[in-house]
Amino acid sequence: MDIYRFIRSRDVAAHCRAIGKTWNTCEMAAIIDRSDLPMAEKHAAWRVLITDYPDMPSIRNIHRISFDSTHKKLEEIIAYNERIWELFQTPENDMLYRFRVQCDDVHYDSDCLFSTYEKALASARDRWEQDGISAVRIFKQFVDDETCERGGIEAVFNDDETLRRVFFTGRAELNEKYCASVGAEDLYYGMFEDNFYIDIPTPFKQGDILAMYKEGLRWPLPVFVLDRLYRDNSEWLEACLRGDRGDGTDLCGWAYYVAQDGLLTANHAMNHDRFVYFKDHLDGKNRLLHYVSLFLKKEIGLPELLTWQCRIMMEHLLENNLQMD
Repeated sequence: MDIYRFIRSRDVAAHCRAIGKTWNTCEMAAIIDRSDLPMAEKHAAWRVLITDYPDMPSIRNIHRISFDSTHKKLEEIIAYNERIWELFQTPENDMLYRFRVQCDDVHYDSDCLFSTYEKALASARDRWEQDGISAVRIFKQFVDDETCERGGIEAVFNDDETLRRVFFTGRAELNEKYCASVGAEDLYYGMFEDNFYIDIPTPFKQGDILAMYKEGLRWPLPVFVLDRLYRDNSEWLEACLRGDRGDGTDLCGWAYYVAQDGLLTANHAMNHDRFVYFKDHLDGKNRLLHYVSLFLKKEIGLPELLTWQCRIMMEHLLENNLQMD
């Protein structure tokens, strides 16, 4: 199996392939879980792991999740997901469907309820296809439950209407109603993705201008300059691999962004297996990132960086009729 195709960033996948990075069966299960591929393709890949790759216990992790057989756990999760999908598709007298579509950087909710998920999905497609749907969420919820406190089931579809994932929402009545029919409570979509830290090397260095890639995302990608990846700290990485620190949410780093007012800001950059090199033209306030990159690479000094920040920020404020606080 070509495990590299499941890595979400083409640049990270190419780097891992070039250095010959390999993972064990449990780690590959997590990489597959992290991918943006449809649920059916993930299940098919997991079945290949079950039939063609050696079984093993869970890798060490801070959540103390432990099982003796990765094969058995994958079989249970596949059955669990398929059962939820079956429940989601089944119309019930006390439950109805509604949709939410993601178009560009905004979302729109349906203004009516539907008796089947197919009707909700068709309505979403017919109403918003011209605007470019990046994802459709269909909610199965109880009638007369305006705040959705009783829980429900949510299914996420890609723009080609393939099922990306399906899961319970909320708690209480719905989970109690179905828990016995879907299996153990600790099985859920994303179990491998969220709980296990996986070492996924990247080619990125300090000062690289990067973007956050996401399958189906149609609006401009968030652009930033990388300062550091947490995995670059060998002690931190070793602790993660021992299961003493980190989980699937900790594949991240620290980066510089340009805020709405044109000022430079720093924050976490999550999911480094989504990072890609930004190769387009930097325009507007994001032009500042070019000089941040040069500064971090020690190609210009701090005075030059501050000069360019002042110039670009003032141009941005004047062009957009913004006021400084």
